[in-house]
Amino acid sequence: MNQPEIKQGDVFRWSFREPPPRGSITTAYWCCSQFCIADDSGLLFDTYWGSGSSNKEVLPERCELKYLGNLNDYEPRDGNFVREKYRESDILDLRHGNGGACYLRKGAEPDEETMRRTIEKKIRDFIAERDHAARMVEHWEKALASEDFEKWI
Repeated sequence: MNQPEIKQGDVFRWSFREPPPRGSITTAYWCCSQFCIADDSGLLFDTYWGSGSSNKEVLPERCELKYLGNLNDYEPRDGNFVREKYRESDILDLRHGNGGACYLRKGAEPDEETMRRTIEKKIRDFIAERDHAARMVEHWEKALASEDFEKWI
């Protein structure tokens, strides 16, 4: 199987082609984010522990790699980043259970259609919450009107 040419900063989502024989799938991925980034020599390292040599090396010949982008094409975003303004294709989200970061493609601009879809979804969600609240009010009004309302609590 041909492996992609790997350059410094390339980011991949990875998974084992076959779980290592030494353990179950659970231990094979222990302390792994399943995101890896190429260092300056083209070696891939998982990002679970941030950066540095304490991360597991990801061997392309043993793994499926899905290319996500190159860090040199993105800028890190802070906690105030409002991702709902941007196309998903402009976002590189490497967050995981032990940290990670979110990045935005250099030069990306807020996208009107993405923001419109975000607002429409919020409206649908609030309508669903309103409808649920109305059903709950009706339920509890029946409870209060019941002679044996104690059983409702």
